[in-house]
Amino acid sequence: MALKKNIFIKLFCVISIFFTYNAIAQKATTVIPYELYSGKMIIKMMINGQQERFIFDTGAGKSSLSTEFCKKQNLKITDSVKISDVTSNTAYYKQVKIDSLVTLDKKIKFNGLTAVIMPEPSPIRCFDAIGLLGSDMLAQTICIIDSKSKTITIIAGENPLKESFRYAHDFKHPSVLPIFNTYINGQELQVLFDSGSGSFMNLKQSDFERLKANGNAKLLKEGSGAKSFGISGKLDKAVNYQVYIPELRVGPMKVANIVTETSNPPHTLLGVAFMQHAKMIIDYPNRRLYCVPYEQGVINPKFRQTNFSITVAKGQLTVAHIWKDLEGQIADGDVITHINGVKTGVYNFCDVAAGIKELKEPGPKMMTIQTKDNRTVNLAYKVEEIKAP
Repeated sequence: MALKKNIFIKLFCVISIFFTYNAIAQKATTVIPYELYSGKMIIKMMINGQQERFIFDTGAGKSSLSTEFCKKQNLKITDSVKISDVTSNTAYYKQVKIDSLVTLDKKIKFNGLTAVIMPEPSPIRCFDAIGLLGSDMLAQTICIIDSKSKTITIIAGENPLKESFRYAHDFKHPSVLPIFNTYINGQELQVLFDSGSGSFMNLKQSDFERLKANGNAKLLKEGSGAKSFGISGKLDKAVNYQVYIPELRVGPMKVANIVTETSNPPHTLLGVAFMQHAKMIIDYPNRRLYCVPYEQGVINPKFRQTNFSITVAKGQLTVAHIWKDLEGQIADGDVITHINGVKTGVYNFCDVAAGIKELKEPGPKMMTIQTKDNRTVNLAYKVEEIKAP
């Protein structure tokens, strides 16, 4: 799995009560297929009588809708709420009322909901989606996410789980988010299961410092530039680290030789790539998560990296992030003018989300880069498997 630039668009509320929520009272179960696109889980729902695509995001404490959709539907603004996004930018955002949210088979209906209006330009347009469906809208349900079948089973009403408690983890945060305890080489670490993150793990900077102080995480290398994109629309530019973790335990599940990166989310994240190794069951009413591994024994995931990351600025391909060994050669913000001698075109943010087409072609990639101090640098763009130290 690749250690790609994380493009996050989720919301983390900084208040304890997130939502106004009413689901149908009777017992009901539905199975929703999801499409995995660029690390995002895409589902279809009926909202106010209209079928639309949503990003299914357990890491979102507050669900959200695009400005464009809210205007088209003439949704009523109710109030505003204070939000801290994945880049730790905090602001007040307007909320709108949703009259009806229904599964396509009409088995489960949610009423009396509110959602935050996402400012434009919104990255969700790249996924042909109109919003994020977060943990606030799921808070009276049980969600079973099975990456093998690419389905989400949603259970409403009183339906006791038959899953073994050996896989169970209690929520450790007063919010609705599935935040629970894991162990890194025996050291306790709170994590958020975040289906809106495509990564295996995204390690909070302060958590890394605590782990390193006890010898439970090793610094591999240092980098700088932009790694995260939040609802504020700001790219989070900062120094970050590539980190080696010898062992992660999630209940009886053991994962060895993890390579991850640090950033500044409110919580360390376990994302979609982690979910490929376990069925995730979130029992929101009982505030409990079950992590049921698909395989027995020690899991050894494979990780890949690029020598620098790419984004789009003003229609141009630009360097987003570099590792320290490239300092003095290129820097974030430098413009990529040619790939294998062919002049680059005009791009938008969605080209990055889908994957730059020139980079999908087989064979080596030689970049011609115009630096901010007017130098021309020819540099190979490399995608390599990371070997554990």
